[in-house]
Amino acid sequence: MICSIARPRLPIFLAGARRRDGLDPADLMVVVFKLDDGSGLAGRLFRENIMPPLLSRQYGFTLVEIAIVLVIIGLLLGGVLKGQSLIDSAKIKNIIQQANALSAAVNAYQDRFRALPGDDALATSHVPGATGNGNGDGQITEYQLAPQHLALAGFITGSYNGSTDFMTSAQGGAVYIYNEVVAGRGGNGLRFDNLPDSFAEQIDSKLDDGKFDTGSVRATGNYTNNGTTITRTALFF
Repeated sequence: MICSIARPRLPIFLAGARRRDGLDPADLMVVVFKLDDGSGLAGRLFRENIMPPLLSRQYGFTLVEIAIVLVIIGLLLGGVLKGQSLIDSAKIKNIIQQANALSAAVNAYQDRFRALPGDDALATSHVPGATGNGNGDGQITEYQLAPQHLALAGFITGSYNGSTDFMTSAQGGAVYIYNEVVAGRGGNGLRFDNLPDSFAEQIDSKLDDGKFDTGSVRATGNYTNNGTTITRTALFF
């Protein structure tokens, strides 16, 4: 018997699913048309018995696919952590270089003028443009003037007004040339403010003994490596 009814359209999704399901929409149509006797029974069988299972099927990720995704996530996280580590190392290196350069600048100023920057009692004569003199007592309590004296003498770069301007570190905290007392030691030196404790510890280890309360590098807090900020880290001359 020749079927005269119009061939019904299969839903588009079947074409995309044929290989994964092991079902071929064309085969389903053959079954439908072989059963079709003009009464509509084939169409009803298709709608009631074949379509519901296809529509209800849900597909998830395989273990291999999940494993690949996890590997990619791990690589991304590893790259981020490694990148942050490289950034931190670069900042620490920059701070150490800054400390060495400032120490050399202070020594050079003292050699030339027989006085310390900031404390220089004749700074306005030694470095024209200086806005003030120190008291010449050998203690750099005039920390606001110190960077100005060094800059005007050509030992460091930058412009400082002698009152409110200050230097900054690679981490962003203030840097002073100062007579300070930190962790039981006092004297002239460099002070780096608000460094992460991991930064302060590495600086201490590279320049001194790695202990916050002994040696020439001292800090206002112990090195815990838990993200604590060290308020003041002093590098004594």
